[in-house]
Amino acid sequence: MVGFYFSPCERPDSMASYDAFDPAVEINGQTVLTIVEAAMGKFSDEYRERALTALAAEGITEPAADEWYPQQAWLNAFETIADDLQPHVLDRLGEQIPHVADWPDDFDTVPAGLQSIDEA
Repeated sequence: MVGFYFSPCERPDSMASYDAFDPAVEINGQTVLTIVEAAMGKFSDEYRERALTALAAEGITEPAADEWYPQQAWLNAFETIADDLQPHVLDRLGEQIPHVADWPDDFDTVPAGLQSIDEA
């Protein structure tokens, strides 16, 4: 899973926007699918569809597990979701991640376990 870096920037309407740490950063398709299908889908089909619509507006149509996508497009979709469905949805979504992520279990030390987070 690609790490997230949110850099809040003030907008005139006082809502935070999010910028990728580096424009070259990408997010893998498996992460996109897990968040949309497993996490957003837990809330409702409407939320799942809204997430897919927001991603499509950013050029991420029919996400594939083995593809990579610009993180800024992903973050822009989250901003749209927050605007459309209320910002608290992102908090609830974050609460779902530990439950829907595919966590590796092939480690036997704490450092190895922490390193495995990069693979989750």
